[in-house]
Amino acid sequence: MMKSRATNFVVCLILIFSFLVISSFIVVRYVLCSNVWPIEISKEIFSLPKINDGKLYFGASNGIFYSVDIETGKMNWKKSGFEEINSNAVVYNNKVYFKNIYGKVFCLETNNGSKKWEKDIKGSIANIGPKIIKNSIFISSKNQLIVLDPKNGDLLNNYSFEGEGCDFSWNSQGIAIVINNEIDISDSNIEGKGLISFFKYNISKPIWQVDLGGLNFGSIVCDEKYCYVGARNGKLYALNIENGDIVWQINANNMFSFRKGIVWADGFIKKQGEKLIFSVNHQNIEEPSLLLCVSKSTGKMLWSIETPTSIWGEFIVIKNMVIAITEDRQILTSNLDTGDFKLHKILPEDERGEFAGLITNNRYIFISGADGYVRRFLVDDIIKENQSKRGAP
Repeated sequence: MMKSRATNFVVCLILIFSFLVISSFIVVRYVLCSNVWPIEISKEIFSLPKINDGKLYFGASNGIFYSVDIETGKMNWKKSGFEEINSNAVVYNNKVYFKNIYGKVFCLETNNGSKKWEKDIKGSIANIGPKIIKNSIFISSKNQLIVLDPKNGDLLNNYSFEGEGCDFSWNSQGIAIVINNEIDISDSNIEGKGLISFFKYNISKPIWQVDLGGLNFGSIVCDEKYCYVGARNGKLYALNIENGDIVWQINANNMFSFRKGIVWADGFIKKQGEKLIFSVNHQNIEEPSLLLCVSKSTGKMLWSIETPTSIWGEFIVIKNMVIAITEDRQILTSNLDTGDFKLHKILPEDERGEFAGLITNNRYIFISGADGYVRRFLVDDIIKENQSKRGAP
């Protein structure tokens, strides 16, 4: 009888311990998933939300522009009739500015979404939204970089060139813009000529121009000394801000463990102290991608990460981590110093794996994409997930 009671007691302890272990695992997963904050739009979202004053502002391919409360997820307002919106918005002086795919620029009141003005600039094929520089709105378009008055949309200035204006960056000296020419779309490939032109402020002609050797539909980043950019010839460059001379270049074509096709190095770029992080993809989104971390001044490789599928859209750097999202719907977390990384299957399954990328306000991370959702994660939960053993190295 005593032996039977002892046995039952041990069995009970084992059951209780098992229950606690399983429960703790479920709680950890619930905490992570409960902070997934899905806003369903039911149409593709190819723009990143703009975070401002506790609200998100973004447009979708259904032609609707949204304002959402960050904490509650409640819709503050939504306005329709903008056709299709694929570019990021910018907020300035209680107004939100954005562009649709047909080249129309809109200004709405942030408090209620009422339209203040619209301007038809036409001609731009890139999904580059407006940016605020020196209290004015700058927008890239065909053959010119346009400057508008944020109050009424009146034309203030323009910078002239030949070609399709794409992304641009600036410093205290002037503005560098990516220009694509001779664009040929055939056989599922996009070929053409990419250039960088640098303009001094209020001078309509560039002081230098550099051939990139390939198109660029990604990003360009400048500081006071250099501009950093990649191209669809698989190369990354640092250009001298004074004259456009190539300071260093990196050939990413041979950096894949198994290269399958055309390498596009015109991904996104982030500056972090003396480090630069680039995303590099293959033309085929189901083929491997790279995250490269290099010295900003010399181009020396510090680390590289290869992922099985494309890295989609913008990535972020926060709390010494690089966080990105891949075409197979995994979140990549990497140590900024070492490049050690994990892939996490946090997002629900979906047939769409294209994303605008990630954006953060240091408390939350927001992800938007072609699956028609904006999702929210706590930064601290992503850090905990990264520290766990469940990520795939």
